[in-house]
Parts: sequence; structure tokens; C-alpha cells
Amino acid sequence: MTTFVSTSATAEWLARDEAALAGVLSRTFGIVAVAGRGAWLTDVEGRRFLDLTMGIAVNNIGHCHPRVVAAAEQQLRRLMHTSVTVHQQRNVELAERLAQLCPFLDEPQVFFCNTGAEAVEGAMKLARRPPPPRRRLADDGQGQVPPGLRAARRRHHDRAVRLSAASRWGGGRHRRRSRRARRDPRLAGAAVVGGRHGGRARPG
Repeated sequence: MTTFVSTSATAEWLARDEAALAGVLSRTFGIVAVAGRGAWLTDVEGRRFLDLTMGIAVNNIGHCHPRVVAAAEQQLRRLMHTSVTVHQQRNVELAERLAQLCPFLDEPQVFFCNTGAEAVEGAMKLARRPPPPRRRLADDGQGQVPPGLRAARRRHHDRAVRLSAASRWGGGRHRRRSRRARRDPRLAGAAVVGGRHGGRARPG
């Protein structure tokens, strides 16, 4: 791994970062970025770096692309975040455009999410909800989808899925699941705490 020599500005910001941000996720490089343009990053020292990660492929057309910036500004001036409280037109329009890219699916639908863990959770919810027969993509030869979920162990996004099972939000059925989750040996040493909108794990 490449090591960068930190000057006073970088060292100061790294110290402030360590003091202010919980050490849940590590950073790959000790670079403090202040600006980006295309494939290039500029740090607090004015040094430029060719960014081959592009925000883990989020900025796959480059940093601050003019069309992306203009579209984001236009949307922010019109309507900002609404979460799941209401429907909004742009969600529907984007889902329709994405569905057109999947002609191999019968009546495709889209689920928008912002993390891999959320994608896994959404897939689990969809898998547990029995779909109408016309939407079944695979069966066991008798028109039935084989029960159960198939997943790989110790994958990156499994970390959040384990703890999401410990949430106490919801009715009695969810609380019973929560009690079972707390007996999960993978959650040993953790206690579930939190209020109305869910829980989080803390050392027991």
C-alpha cells in the first residue's frame, strides 16, 4: 500500500477526523480530499490524485460532472428528500426507464436503496412475500417456489443484516423474532437498545 507523507494541514484534519468520527469504517488512504473534477481529486495540500476508486464506483462518470451537477441543482430547487412518506414523480419516471433496460423480465419492478445491506434486506422481504403465480420466475416443476432463502456466509453486507434482525420495532410478531435474534451466538455480548424507530446494538 502506498504511504503518503502528511503535512501539517493533512495531519490536523486526520486528527480531527479521528476525534469526531466513530471508528466504524476505516479509510484506505490518509488523504483529505477537498475537491474533485473528472477522474482527479485534490487534497488539502493542493496535491492532485488520479482517483481509480471513484467513491467505490458511485461517481462512475467522474467527480462533479456538469450535467449531474445541473440535474441535482434543478431537483433540489424543486423538491428535496421525502423518504417513504409520500410518492414522487421522479421515482416513478426513473423506475420506468430502468425497467425498459430489462426486456428479459416480465413486468419488471424497481427497488431503490442506497446500501448493499439495504438491498439484501429488501431482497429478503420480497422473497418472504409470496408473489402471484404469474410473477414467479422459477419453480420446482409443480408451480411452487422452493421455500427458504439462499445466501452466502460471511459476506460484506451480512454484517448489517445480522443486527437488523435484533430491532425491536414493530408488533409482537417482530418482538418474538427479536428475542430469537438475541439468542443468536453471532450477537453474543450485545444488548438491544433503542426507541420507537428501532434498536441498535451496544456492548453487553
